[in-house]
Amino acid sequence: MENHNRTERVPVDEYTIEHILPRNENLSARWRDELGSEWQCVQETWLHTLGSLTLTGYNAEYSDRPFAEKRDMQGGFKESPLRLNEGLSTLDKWNEEAIEARAERLAQMATKVWAIPSLEAEVFESYRPRGEKAAGYSIDAHAHLAHGSPESSSPIAQYAVSRTP
Repeated sequence: MENHNRTERVPVDEYTIEHILPRNENLSARWRDELGSEWQCVQETWLHTLGSLTLTGYNAEYSDRPFAEKRDMQGGFKESPLRLNEGLSTLDKWNEEAIEARAERLAQMATKVWAIPSLEAEVFESYRPRGEKAAGYSIDAHAHLAHGSPESSSPIAQYAVSRTP
């Protein structure tokens, strides 16, 4: 997404993935306050989602710092040249609503970057399979798997048969 419609390419391979909301199970009091009384549920729900992930060259420096520090520090979100981080500089806090709103914005952006191709009907039809459908398979094609066959006396077969509803 970072380089979509961009003439001057951003070398995104120089960045690492940052969890804006820290992965640490023992969140600081500031993080817990910002996330609210259901902070554990918020962390569990939103931690690894599009809304809470970004790219940065300052992952080690960000660490588990509170959002405002990540935003305002040297190299923080306010100074980020990445489109992916646009809007983070204007937020006062990072909570469930902010994460959800960012996820929605990024998802909308992604649908523009990776849009569904538009094909003319003739082109689409040229890729449609031709001829008869292949025959389906059934247990009858594999007699050794059928219940009561000599092969079904093996422990694996007996287990499989016993697990069949």
